[in-house]
Amino acid sequence: MKRRGEQSGAEPRKHPALEQVSTLLAEGDSLADFDSRQLHISLQALEKAICLNQESRLRYSDEPLKFQQSEEELYNAILRFKAVPEEAEMQVVQSAGLENLVGLLGHENLDLGNCALEVLLDWCEGDTPIATAMLERLCSLELLSALITLLTRLHLSSDRDSEVLYNALSLLECIFTAKPELLSGQPAAQLAKWTLEQLATAEDTFSTNKLYLVETLASILSQPSNYQTLTELKGVEIVLKSILSHSNREPEGKDEKEFLANLFDCLSSLLLHPTALEVFRRLEGLSALTQLLR
Repeated sequence: MKRRGEQSGAEPRKHPALEQVSTLLAEGDSLADFDSRQLHISLQALEKAICLNQESRLRYSDEPLKFQQSEEELYNAILRFKAVPEEAEMQVVQSAGLENLVGLLGHENLDLGNCALEVLLDWCEGDTPIATAMLERLCSLELLSALITLLTRLHLSSDRDSEVLYNALSLLECIFTAKPELLSGQPAAQLAKWTLEQLATAEDTFSTNKLYLVETLASILSQPSNYQTLTELKGVEIVLKSILSHSNREPEGKDEKEFLANLFDCLSSLLLHPTALEVFRRLEGLSALTQLLR
């Protein structure tokens, strides 16, 4: 999955809050001096900020302005981890308290959840021993379930939620690349169900969100064990409808062409399953697709 900005050549988005990182770390050791003590301090600060925020939210549940400061303090506590130097990341893998960052994916404030998500994504990208070890540890902390739960909260018409979608699906891609066996089983079925629901209810116009959804669907279909599940979830009907709705005009741009190619790949994979092929015949899918060539 491409990083945002790669399609158009635009500069990647830079979070304005990152400017606070230097200030935050200036109060303690420098990056070069980051060690187990500094990590311990950061983990303790994060746990304290989470507890204070939870208490404030409970006390002032009907008055958001009164727990706003605790949200900002928690945000800053998460940001500290964006400044962890690469050579210190193995310490993070082995540390107690890493589960707090995973837990934050379920925070009521989606901005806080996305900040934690960006930290985890930065640590897990790349084919390195540290990234592999980090993914292994995070999966043991139920990261996959946390990501799927996060996805179900998103409204893809929102620009902010679209950014969270991209980050979440990018992290899922890292997980499935490192641990393809996780593409089978209940979590994969839940992800397939959510992906198909989003594709089925999306507007007919193309969007990058739909490109990301179909890329995820293609990953799930890389495992033949998922063919039956997706067929039962009306995958043939949904994918065929998406193809037909986007093929009545010339696709605009590289991304939309890639989106359509991925849809055809998904359909081709599904039709390897006898039940899916029977559904395709019942829908007169071949006749419908033939009409597109005329």
